[in-house]
Formats: sequence, structure tokens, C-alpha cells
Amino acid sequence: FWRRGAKCWDWSCGWQAGRRLRFHNPQTGELPELAETDEQRRRPSLAQSGKPPPTAGRPPPAKPQKRVWPNSRHCCAASPTDATWGWVLIYLSLQVDWWQAILGMDLKYSVVQEAAVAKTRVLVTGLSGVVGQAMQRQLAERYELSALSRYGTPGLDAAHDFRGNIADFDSLLPAFADQDVVVHLAADRSMKAPFDSTVSYNIRGLYHVYQAALRCGVRRIVFGSSQHTVGGFYRDPPYCHIFAGEFERVRRPYPLLDETAPIRPSGYYGMSKAYGEAMGRYYYDTRGLSTIAVRIGFTLSNDKPAFGGSALALWLSHRDTAQIHLRAIDAPAAVGYTVVFATSDNYWKIFSLDKARAVLGYEPQDDAGPVIDPNAEQLERDYTEFKVHPE
Repeated sequence: FWRRGAKCWDWSCGWQAGRRLRFHNPQTGELPELAETDEQRRRPSLAQSGKPPPTAGRPPPAKPQKRVWPNSRHCCAASPTDATWGWVLIYLSLQVDWWQAILGMDLKYSVVQEAAVAKTRVLVTGLSGVVGQAMQRQLAERYELSALSRYGTPGLDAAHDFRGNIADFDSLLPAFADQDVVVHLAADRSMKAPFDSTVSYNIRGLYHVYQAALRCGVRRIVFGSSQHTVGGFYRDPPYCHIFAGEFERVRRPYPLLDETAPIRPSGYYGMSKAYGEAMGRYYYDTRGLSTIAVRIGFTLSNDKPAFGGSALALWLSHRDTAQIHLRAIDAPAAVGYTVVFATSDNYWKIFSLDKARAVLGYEPQDDAGPVIDPNAEQLERDYTEFKVHPE
């Protein structure tokens, strides 16, 4: 508002003073004579009219002195009226800014600002799981976060904590209403899950998620896929040696698996995740529903992977878990469908992260390190067979 006030002062002085604008001599402080105005030039001279000057025989009147600002290099010879108008306009300008501050809006740009600060509405299924808990804080800071689970999610108010079962389509609809993006993590995550359970939650439940997203106008699904879609490669060298901790048998550099590797699941769980990626492709091609499938490596509840070779290779740290999902949520609409691997930048990593970097801008921050700690143990919570609610 100070800049606006200064502009008002300049405008007022310039408008009031008009051609009276003049500058003083910085050495002598004297003011030059006013230039002849257009009105004076249009009047006939006294010599041409032949009339005697009206002031003949009288001393000339004293010239009024204009105030000059001291210590000023170039000063406008403004009258008190000019200054009054300047201060009035400054006062009015300040009043507008104060009222805008009080009302919390800009009279010109309030609509644009309101749209800019509106948070993306994000629903996460399975937020109470290991992966969800690793990134809940970052998601809550950035988005309007909601969760869907069977037993509730800590840290959310009742308006954003929905309860439902992905195997029951009708229970999903209240949670999906008005959401922009759905991060789908809920599943039977056990690598040893029986076929019936895999079909119920990971296949039919996924179908319910996509159908609910379509009905409620969700624009994108970030699908929690898995590195187990290519888990069959873990039987081959050098990956089998890395997983066994036989690092002396591995010659670096070794080939990294990327997204062009064929589907080679390691069980029904991996099969169901490959099916989920195919479903995402189908819904994007036929319905325009964007899907970004994130092949999650190995996220641990205590974020400590040094207990084994497979953990050193597959570890996805908590902050890298949050980063890859935030990148997927915020990816531009031009990224309609894609599949990316997601691990930290581990010394013994077996997956290329080039596509995640190029497409999503993912830059992993952590490295599991090169050495197994013989005293480290995997927590029971981090075994895929572990269930907080066995039923």
C-alpha cells in the first residue's frame, strides 16, 4: 500500500501542478521562472495592442514563494492543496488495504486466490497399514486427507475417517464422494495369501474401488502395486545372491530390472497386483480414469532394513515412501497411465528408478547401505503374514 500511496501522491501533484512542475537548482536553491503557458502565448502582446500596461507607474507585486523540499535533488513545487490531495488519496488507499486485510480477501483477486489455496482431496484406503502410516503426516500436511478402513484410522477426525470394506461396494461410496485422488493400498498383503482371499480383496475389491471412483468422479487412482509382480526374477543370479546376503558372489555393476521386464509374479499376491495394473490400463483407455501404479519395494514400520539382503535391496524409506506417493498424486494430467518401481536409492538395489525420476520427478533421499547388521531383526509387524485384525 506504500507504493500505491506514493503513486497517488505523484498523480495528485502532477495533476494539480500541471505545467507548474519545475525543479530547483541544487547549488543555489533558486527556482527558475515558469515557462510561458499556452494561454499566455495565445494572448496578444501589449506592444501589438498599443495599450499601456495596467501596472505602469506602480512597483511590481512581490512574487509568492513556493516551498522547496530541503535535501531533495529534484523536487516538485507543489502547493498546499496538492499536498492535501496527496494525503487524502494515501489515506483512502490505506483504508482499502486495511479492509482487505480485515476481510481476508483481495477485491480483485479473491476468486483466483481461493482456487489457488484449495487443497486436493485425497482418500487413502488402508491408511492404517505400514505403508500408509509411513506417509500419513506428509499427506495430512499437503492435502485434505481422508481414510477408509474397516476399523478406523488414528489421527483423523470423524468427518474424514470412513469405515468400510473394499469387498462391499456400497460401503465405499460415502468415502469416495467428492474426492479428487484415491490412493489404494488396502489389500490382503500376504505373499502366502490363499487364492480365495486374493480374489475377494485384491481383485474383486479392486474392481469395487474403480467402479466407486467412476461413480463419484475421482480423477486419478494411485495404485499400490508391488515389486512382487516380478518376484520370479529373485530366483535368478545376481538377485538371488543379493537376497541371500552373499555379496561376495555379486560383481558390480549388475543389470537392474526396469518396467520393461515381463510380468513374473512370485505368488497369488504378485498375480493380483499385476491384474491391478492391467485394470488401471483398461479403465484409463476406456473411461479416462488416470492410474499411476507404484510398485512398492519394502517399507518397514521401524524404517531399519539392515537385518537382511532382501531388505537392503528393496527398502523404501518412510520419507521416500511419502515422496513417491506425493509425486504420483501431483503428477500432471498428461501422465494418464504409468507404472514405476519405488525403492530408495539403495547400494544393493535391483530395480532401475530412471522411469520414476523421468516421469514423476522422484528423487530418492535414502540408502539402506551395503552391510547386513547381524544384531538387527525384522519386526513381527513387518512380516507380510502379520495382521492386526486376523478376521
